[in-house]
Amino acid sequence: MKKLIIRVVGVLFLVGFLIYLFYSPRLKFDVLENPNKGNKVNRSEQVNKSNNHAENPKPKEGVGTWVGKDIKVLTSKFGQADRVYPFRDGYKNYVFKDKNSYYIVSTKREEIVSVYATGEKVNVSPLKIGQHSAEIFNHTSINPEPSFKVDGKKYEFELSDEDLKTQTLIKYGNIYAQVYSDQQSKKVLSVRFLTKEMLADIEPYQLNSNSTSESIISIQLSKIQIN
Repeated sequence: MKKLIIRVVGVLFLVGFLIYLFYSPRLKFDVLENPNKGNKVNRSEQVNKSNNHAENPKPKEGVGTWVGKDIKVLTSKFGQADRVYPFRDGYKNYVFKDKNSYYIVSTKREEIVSVYATGEKVNVSPLKIGQHSAEIFNHTSINPEPSFKVDGKKYEFELSDEDLKTQTLIKYGNIYAQVYSDQQSKKVLSVRFLTKEMLADIEPYQLNSNSTSESIISIQLSKIQIN
């Protein structure tokens, strides 16, 4: 009889425990690890924690300093590129690689306008390959709606939550950096420094509707002036 009672109590306890697991609220650990996980939290409020009103200084060392220089500066340092090929209208890509580093350098009229870098030994200062994205959010100014003008046209991008987690855009002085991070480990895989002109040409983010409207108005005004 005692064994029967013990078995019944054990079964009831197991059933009760399963019911608790089924109906109990789930813990949202991801929300604590990544500020952009929750759908109900305003994106701009979360980015404000990274002090997006401050200015990030232009890199003083690393591949970010290559932007704006002549491609001959790199060929004299690394030798001839492992591969050279055209990229879009007027652009040319140079690939430099070795055991611990990989670079894709984009140029326009021999001037470096973009540098993509990855590998253990690359210097992407002030960032680091393998750095946790939380450190970047906590110590860097990030604007989720960056805007700038190129040739009189205004560009206003809108970074989605997915963009902020996997390809954050950061302004350093007068250049930009796309920070590519792994969504699972939340660690930096690679970084791309580029000019605003290059950013405008490739348009890697969603354009704000205001930017499109302003562009249409400017085109219409130019037609009126011509007529």
